[in-house]
Amino acid sequence: MSKVVRILLVGFAIVILSVMPAVSMTARASMDVPVWRVGDYWVYDFTGEGSPMPGGSGTIRFEVLGTESVTVAGISYPSYHANMTFTFLEGSVTLTIPGDAWFRTSDLAPVKTAFTITISFGGTIYTETVTATYNPPPEMRWPLAANAQWSVSSVVTTVIEISGQPPQTTTGTLSASVRVDPEESRTVPAGTFTTSPVVETMSGTGDYGRSYWSRDAGNSVEERSFASNDTQTGSMQLRSYRYTPTGPGGGNILGLPPVLWAVILVVVLIAVIAAVIMRRRRPMAPAAVPPGTMQAPYGPPTPPQPPPMPPSQPGAPPPG
Repeated sequence: MSKVVRILLVGFAIVILSVMPAVSMTARASMDVPVWRVGDYWVYDFTGEGSPMPGGSGTIRFEVLGTESVTVAGISYPSYHANMTFTFLEGSVTLTIPGDAWFRTSDLAPVKTAFTITISFGGTIYTETVTATYNPPPEMRWPLAANAQWSVSSVVTTVIEISGQPPQTTTGTLSASVRVDPEESRTVPAGTFTTSPVVETMSGTGDYGRSYWSRDAGNSVEERSFASNDTQTGSMQLRSYRYTPTGPGGGNILGLPPVLWAVILVVVLIAVIAAVIMRRRRPMAPAAVPPGTMQAPYGPPTPPQPPPMPPSQPGAPPPG
């Protein structure tokens, strides 16, 4: 085996050995804030206290429409705008409630929600709009690292507008302590995921919820709510979704995932090795360059009398 081939094979091994540890290390890293894109969506099945009808169940679907700024109490928050649809089921009764939600891009904290309910009664159509804003948005601290803890406090303002009546405004304070538990595997209808559990305990009541955040899903894949005596009061599980991971654990290099770059490098190295072996077996005489003609590093020679196009070199950039 020639020295050149040995060097290329060593390079091949270095690529494999350098990429594989990087992949395994990022898989164990703390979860960074997901980056959402237009068209990403998540569909959940829920039951319990999330339903407006006792004993009811249903689904919630939200899809990312884009980004925009939302102003709450004079402060502007860059946010993801998502379309949200609740579908509640109770026996033979189905109730669909469309709405919108805005999540702060820096940490996915809720900034604003708005839902509209239309009801026909006695030949009259009534429209009710419920809007809630959070001042400030209840913080999520990324990356999610096991044993991290913090507190949140937010003033929630709710405005209810019913057609033909003056709006009604109420305010309340949301206070809670938050902690991150060690990674845990969860199986839901959408699949099995490695998750970072986030536990939020409400001040005063002791009621709490557990949200299982997944890097691969870009969102929580399961949520469970409990009373202070540990009795489960509701749950929500991911049924289907569309999301492409980015950032650590799924980050891109020049627009491509690290594993794909590894494949590309391997293919290039194999092509180079094959080219070297073929040249050593069947040496080619160099093409003559007419006097007065300058040969470019890559691509065809320059006029006046260009010789035939030289063969492409593996790994070389395209002709200039």
